[in-house]
Amino acid sequence: MKALGSFAISMFFLFNGFWITGINVAQAASCPAHKAYAGIKIWHYLESTQGGPYYTQTTEYEGTVGIQFQYASQGFHIIPAGNVTISKTIDAKLVSPFWNCTYETGQAKAEVIISSNSLTCDDNDGILNMHIIENAEEASADYHCVDGDGNVYGPFTQVYPATRLEHDVMIEYVHETMVVHPFPEGTGSYSWTLLFRKTPVPTIEGGWTAVPIIPLLLE
Repeated sequence: MKALGSFAISMFFLFNGFWITGINVAQAASCPAHKAYAGIKIWHYLESTQGGPYYTQTTEYEGTVGIQFQYASQGFHIIPAGNVTISKTIDAKLVSPFWNCTYETGQAKAEVIISSNSLTCDDNDGILNMHIIENAEEASADYHCVDGDGNVYGPFTQVYPATRLEHDVMIEYVHETMVVHPFPEGTGSYSWTLLFRKTPVPTIEGGWTAVPIIPLLLE
């Protein structure tokens, strides 16, 4: 599809207790075209404060997954299209009056499943209701600790269990629309950006590191 006009404004809405920010309202939002491709760019930055004043853990999820809209007699549904894996990194830090621990960065991959929780899309508002599941594998990282006298201990291994994140995301069918949810267990946020595409998102090659995304083209 073509661009939906050059006029856009930023608005802020509150849906079910979550702030949805950065929605670009074009002149006319519409529902997905038949067999239209899209990419969902995922970027989460989560800083956990549950460990108290001396321990922090920062987790990032980053990557673009592919989806395709297909129509049946009862409406549209979403199927995977291209890449379905994003990268996950974990950084931890422990500081106390007697210990100073240095961690490596833990890396893992997360497989993303995106589905529609409604088989209809209102042509009057062009809002997509998506259910997104992000399953990340177990990760581990080594670390060393230094006591107050300068003695080094380790290496020790910190294991981060597999995680499953589930989100219900309402997003307007406009190129580069972003939806942001707050991270309730600390600071940071979850975010998803809708990108129109001519082709599926390239599949990950050579492990969990995503290959560069080809230039985006508006349909």
